Amino acid sequence: MSLVRGTKRVHAAQKTVKLISEVCRCTRHQENPKVLDPFAGSWTTLLAARRQGIQAVGVE
Repeated sequence: MSLVRGTKRVHAAQKTVKLISEVCRCTRHQENPKVLDPFAGSWTTLLAARRQGIQAVGVE
């Protein structure tokens, strides 16, 4: 499931941490991986990146 549904939903376009973790893994081959989320919303991308030890910046 790519969208968060029901009462757990915080943001209209919120995705699950599991899904975004898969996207963040694409940066792991880089020497010093970083992720930029220009539409941070519920901060799911930042949480997923942090759990993997990837630097992340979010802008809302």
